[in-house]
Amino acid sequence: MDSTAAKRSIRSRILRERASQPPEVRNFLSKALRDRCQVFLAEHLPSGTPSTIACYLSFGTEPPTDLLLADLVAAGHRVLLPVLLDDNDLAWSAYLGPDRLTEG
Repeated sequence: MDSTAAKRSIRSRILRERASQPPEVRNFLSKALRDRCQVFLAEHLPSGTPSTIACYLSFGTEPPTDLLLADLVAAGHRVLLPVLLDDNDLAWSAYLGPDRLTEG
């Protein structure tokens, strides 16, 4: 099996496994992601120092990032999310809260 086929097979398996996770597992993963990021930031940023942080907005079966995004913004960080442009290139946009999201 070539590397492209192997990657496709692994990705397919991971997506199937993620899709089969019950809501309580997704909630656990969301909290674990937030907690681990808080520890990382505490270890690498001086206390109370806001920074610019690139993140992603989860969708579908991806581990939820809503708790993490809310905590980052509440801590005063500038959060950037990737935006897919019409030509399939990526740009970055500031996250201003869930009520300000648009497709892109």
